[in-house]
Amino acid sequence: MSQNQGIKSVTLSLEVTVQVNGDDNEQLLAAAKRKVAEKIQNDFPSYFKYSITDGIALSLEKAYPGKIVFIPDLNQHGVICGINKSSYSVITPRGHINCKLPALTDGELTIEELLIFCSRDKPEWYEGNVGFLRYKEDYVPVILGRKKSGKTPAYTINEKGRFSLTDIQLQKHLFDAVPAASPE
Repeated sequence: MSQNQGIKSVTLSLEVTVQVNGDDNEQLLAAAKRKVAEKIQNDFPSYFKYSITDGIALSLEKAYPGKIVFIPDLNQHGVICGINKSSYSVITPRGHINCKLPALTDGELTIEELLIFCSRDKPEWYEGNVGFLRYKEDYVPVILGRKKSGKTPAYTINEKGRFSLTDIQLQKHLFDAVPAASPE
């Protein structure tokens, strides 16, 4: 039996406004945190939004492009390929899905499983494709993000690494599979 079986994550989104004094943003924020804690403890807001997710939802710190995730509501694994202001762009076997953070939990997929639905089906590389970037003497598994200003971000799978690549660099250094070592 899994240690987290039966656990659900409840995310509350509420607006709380407090009045504080301070000389700079750091002081204002510290005072606001204290006032919000007092206000919530004494008079919980009557209006709030909530979401309930099976399992332990990812924290903001643990959700980044390249992170392998699980979406309990869809019973699908995927990988984050981009973060917008209020949602996370996730590539799954069903395609490209935009989700809110509370809908995501830690996922477990091998690179081979990811390649089944994230490998490229055209000669060009596009957002959401997974490949192997030649970096120094190694091949690093990456997922491509959305191209901006002539460069495509390549995010390291399950690590917080990022490379910015031009189209020429994509063609030269990104591979569908790790090339076989040549016999010596």
